[in-house]
Amino acid sequence: PAPVGVVPQVESAVLVMHREPARAAEADQFLQQFQRAPVAWDAASRLLSSVYAEAALFGACCLHQKARLETVSLSAPDAIALTTRCLEAIGSVSFPTSMRTQLALAAGLLSSRGLESPEGLSTLPSFVGLSPMLQVELLAALPLTWHHERIRSSLPGVINMLSSLTPHDQPAPHAIAACIAAWQPLGIELADLG
Repeated sequence: PAPVGVVPQVESAVLVMHREPARAAEADQFLQQFQRAPVAWDAASRLLSSVYAEAALFGACCLHQKARLETVSLSAPDAIALTTRCLEAIGSVSFPTSMRTQLALAAGLLSSRGLESPEGLSTLPSFVGLSPMLQVELLAALPLTWHHERIRSSLPGVINMLSSLTPHDQPAPHAIAACIAAWQPLGIELADLG
């Protein structure tokens, strides 16, 4: 866990970056150093609930960046705990699309470290608790975050997950079409949902 005072200190630096141009370089240097520290995992996940939109967005971006570069340094249980925090944040607040995208990518990268396959997401209460459209958004991020050879065998499971989210008497909404497009290079087709 992040030591007491770290989250408010980072929050303050983010606000300085956005609101005080004369001190922005100093704040930027502090934030770059913070992002490289191990405590950034916990502190960034806590920033997701900040009352300041700039700090919450920084938390999401920091988690995505750390997940992209440092996920291999995490144990599987730590990766699952952080995946859960990202998913809970996605489900609890109406974030702007850019922030939700950062969190979905972070959750995808982290889940690739902590789960054997994408189907494992359906065992996480934080995933199951998401609205169907948020589940689809996360599934669309997986081809960008998991090694293709590792998830290719998950196509039947992903098709089942998407089929359960798609009413059979209605055309696929835009989010499901985008998810299918993301998985097409791995072999999923719209007809597979029929």
